[in-house]
Parts: sequence; C-alpha cells; structure tokens
Amino acid sequence: GIEAAPTLILEGPAGGRVRLMGKLAGYEFAVFLAALKDTAMGKAEVGQEAREKLGWVAQPTRIRCFVTPACVHCPKVARTAQRFAVEYAQVTAEIIDITEFPALAAQYEVDQVPKVVINDRVMFLGAAPEHIFAQAVALSVQGERQPKVEILPRAEGIRPPNPQGPRSI
Repeated sequence: GIEAAPTLILEGPAGGRVRLMGKLAGYEFAVFLAALKDTAMGKAEVGQEAREKLGWVAQPTRIRCFVTPACVHCPKVARTAQRFAVEYAQVTAEIIDITEFPALAAQYEVDQVPKVVINDRVMFLGAAPEHIFAQAVALSVQGERQPKVEILPRAEGIRPPNPQGPRSI
C-alpha cells in the first residue's frame, strides 16, 4: 500500500497505521520517535473527550497531515493523528512532508501548514485541540453523501469559514 517513496510505515498491535512520508528531519523527527515508542507499546495517550468521539468509528479512516520540517505547530497535529492511529485500528495517520511531495500538496491545495484532511471530506488548518480534532474525525465518517467541510481552529475552538465556504461544525 505504499504510494510514494520515501515512506516509513509503523503498525500498532491493534492494526492502526502511521505513515511517515518524506524525510524525518526538523521537528518531525520527534514525531517519528514518539510514533515508534507508541506503536511498540501498543497504546497512546488519548483524552477522554476524544475517546468518546472516536470510540464508535467503525469504518476505515485516513487522516492526512501536511507538514514541513521547520513548522513548530506541525508536530502537535502530527502527534495527535499518530496517537489516534495507534489507539484505533480503523485509523491510518499519514504525516506528509510537503517539501518532499509537492504534487500531493498541490492536489490538496495546501498553502499553509499544518493542514489536516480527513477521509478527503473534512479539512482544517492549524493545531486544533485534541477534542476538536476528534470531532473532525467523527464528522468525516458521518456519511459520504454529506458535503465537504472545512473547519478552521481559533483559540476557543473553531471559527466558521468565509460565508461563501462550506458549512462548519
């Protein structure tokens, strides 16, 4: 299932996968070490509020986190996605270095990082708190016939997109 190189895949005992796509440099190296530790242990720290939102996810879910090695906010987002993948067998987290995969970044219209795309349906920019991230995952699996959603974080949670944009949570 490797789509591009270089890709490193870590799989936890529960079946959740973490894909690290690109060079493991800069701030993302710490994410790799944490993912290695969590997958080896077979568990990761996920807060109770996020667990309530993720516990019923029963279909395959792909979280794509677009990052750069120099971004100080990217590791938080990548780490959250990685923890979800270790804890939940249906979740695959892909941490994608856009400097290594510019065509993939262009396909998903990444002009800022971190950018998260879940099941190609729900997107957000920035380092959202864990419970908001989990809410976005839950929203992405509610139904394929629902329109695409873009959510953007702010200090209190989520701010709505521009009026002409998609609906927000």
